[in-house]
Amino acid sequence: MLAASQQFRTFFSHKYTATAINLYFWSILSAEAGFQFGVDEGTKRTSVTRLESMMRESDTIVGVYPFTGASNTPARAELLKESAYFRLETELAIRSGKPTLLFVDRRYASIFPPMPGLRIHYFDAREIESGTQSPSHEQYVRACAEFCREAAVHKARDLSRRQVDPSSVLIAIASNTPATRHDQRIVDGIERVLENRGILNPSVLKFPDPKNLYQLAGLDSAAWVVADVGPELFRTGLVGYMHGRFIPMLRMLHDGAGADTLGEHRCLYAGIEKGYDSDLLRWKELSDLEAELDDRVGLLQWPQLLIPDAQAAHRYFTRASLRKEAVFLSYCGRDLSVAEQISGALKSRFQDVFDYKDGRSIRSGRPWLEEIDINLRKASVGVQLLTPAYLESPNCMEEARIMNGLLNDNKIKLLPLKLNDDDVLQAPTWLSDKQYAKLSQIGGIGAIADVVAGTLG
Repeated sequence: MLAASQQFRTFFSHKYTATAINLYFWSILSAEAGFQFGVDEGTKRTSVTRLESMMRESDTIVGVYPFTGASNTPARAELLKESAYFRLETELAIRSGKPTLLFVDRRYASIFPPMPGLRIHYFDAREIESGTQSPSHEQYVRACAEFCREAAVHKARDLSRRQVDPSSVLIAIASNTPATRHDQRIVDGIERVLENRGILNPSVLKFPDPKNLYQLAGLDSAAWVVADVGPELFRTGLVGYMHGRFIPMLRMLHDGAGADTLGEHRCLYAGIEKGYDSDLLRWKELSDLEAELDDRVGLLQWPQLLIPDAQAAHRYFTRASLRKEAVFLSYCGRDLSVAEQISGALKSRFQDVFDYKDGRSIRSGRPWLEEIDINLRKASVGVQLLTPAYLESPNCMEEARIMNGLLNDNKIKLLPLKLNDDDVLQAPTWLSDKQYAKLSQIGGIGAIADVVAGTLG
């Protein structure tokens, strides 16, 4: 086992909903060393440039590839469909040259055969999902230990190499095509978009330049490169060089007069049907180029949620098994001690629980009423903790009024919950005519999540 202080930043390729399998393999890895990985919150389209950048910044790559279909003997077509993004990320891992460990559902064995340079181990999902220790557990433990030792050596060697400059972005264009589409007007448009996104003074690489014998010397330190992958630049060899060198490219293509100008570039990712084509920025007019480029640069700059340790990873993986309906918890700050316990019980069952005191639910600097309104309108159920303090609070009454209106429009369900049996509640008519539950009668705080789930059906 490595020293407890050994830490790795990893790119973790996985299927979010495979909770048990993710937890199983991550627990083995975490016993060997510390791992951190980033995740994108929300649904975003695939950016190959972003994936390349993330892998390039990582010390290691770990993949857990479950097959989530029903068949124990799936047809090849189904295997290919289910593994589309796994195959994309495996191809990227191979090009990256980073230490890579893949745990692959054995039903994928024909899709992910043993490959030089990658550590691939096959698992039986039934063994892991059974809740008992897999007969192959010791094999997986040894695999993780060997992988961590390899990763430590690789990381030590990488620390001595030239680091990537995150502010260095290049624009690559062909220099030997007289009738090029990439004239100064186009280059100026690209620079304008980059500078508006905070990328100042991007360098223009006109390739090849016979007067500059060492044009490629600075490519490895560039954060990423804007490159049109059509015939002009592709035929210089630079596109293929950057692809093999694993230099992140924001790939563009000028749509010409109907010819398949992408055919040559496709040879670089033959058999990978997801990612490259859908991420390609295709343009005809400068206005199209600028709008699409701005959108893609924005995606590259989108911050990731960092999963910094094993505990955070456990929460992240477990979250996939939680119900997705949004819950709005409404209470008075004077009842915080019991409200915190109820909030914790709800968060153990639901992914999205609004709790204005948890430090996350209300965004900093935003108007309180606007935040309340936004979160109530996306909620499936509102839980009101009824106490005399709640009824005396103007803010709580405003929340209750909004919930009452949404209830009348059949847009939310309510669970009014009386915390203390002895309290005398002087509620307005529009609130007192609602049937409320008593905390003492539903089985206590531990039963609240079940009651809310039952309210939703």
